Amino acid sequence: AEYMGEEGVTAFWKGTLPSFCRNSTCMAGMLGGYKSMKPKLEPYTARCNLFAGMFGGLLGSFISYPFEMWRAAQMHNRSYKQEMVSRGFKRLYAGYVPGATRLIITSCIMGEILPRLKEWAKTMKQVSEGDEEGQD
Repeated sequence: AEYMGEEGVTAFWKGTLPSFCRNSTCMAGMLGGYKSMKPKLEPYTARCNLFAGMFGGLLGSFISYPFEMWRAAQMHNRSYKQEMVSRGFKRLYAGYVPGATRLIITSCIMGEILPRLKEWAKTMKQVSEGDEEGQD
């Protein structure tokens, strides 16, 4: 109710643009990092999906974190520039480790699980097509 009086209904969507930018760049970094690293790792390890996912998560978190700082500055009614100038460049990546850790772990898990799910889906489709041919 306090926000409605001071900032109006738009206060509910204050961090939408920075969040969209953060999520878009993070996903691009995660997918791009995964796709670029997987072929390089395949000859060396059976866990190439895991390590490619880890690299994708690291890249995604690194390139998207400035947008997280932009969102946080907006949520605290400060400008991004004001936030960076007042606290210095080190502020840009302050608090980076917890978010990066979460993304790296998630990307590792997804890197391992998704190829297995794709293979399982192919197998299920082949079984399903085989059942349909047997009915004819």
